[in-house]
Amino acid sequence: MLPEIPLAWNHQLRIWRKLNRKKKAIIGGAEAPDPSDEYLLYQTLVGAWPYGTANGSPTPDFVVRISNYILKGMREAKQKTSWARHNEPYESAVGDFINSILQSTEFLETFLPFQRTTAHFGMLNGLSQTLIKLTVPGVPDAWLIPTTVTPWTSPFVRERCSD
Repeated sequence: MLPEIPLAWNHQLRIWRKLNRKKKAIIGGAEAPDPSDEYLLYQTLVGAWPYGTANGSPTPDFVVRISNYILKGMREAKQKTSWARHNEPYESAVGDFINSILQSTEFLETFLPFQRTTAHFGMLNGLSQTLIKLTVPGVPDAWLIPTTVTPWTSPFVRERCSD
């Protein structure tokens, strides 16, 4: 969905980066998180935010899952930390940053409207793709059709992951 709205996405990124700049730590003379890790975080939050969150605040389990996902992504990127050589100060600073922004009313007030709009159109895209898949000639490849929108469902495990 984000590649379809590059101007709006870039605009939101600038707003969020400016808004959250003071929440960053300086580790080894550089900001934590760095721009690429911060980008991954915002992109992940837009795509993984729990559907129908009533009050806008994420659950503690969601915050842990996001933190673990970002940590995994940072280590696999091998830019500031890795699986072989953990950079504990950097990892800790990024974890603190994640907790800080997800508790920030100011951030959530700018994030949630964009996320909800993106999720709405993302669901419409998914429904459109499913409609096409089910109506074109041939046998549709629809071995797994979720009955509800549930985050953290793995099509490979074929069972719902714990929240």
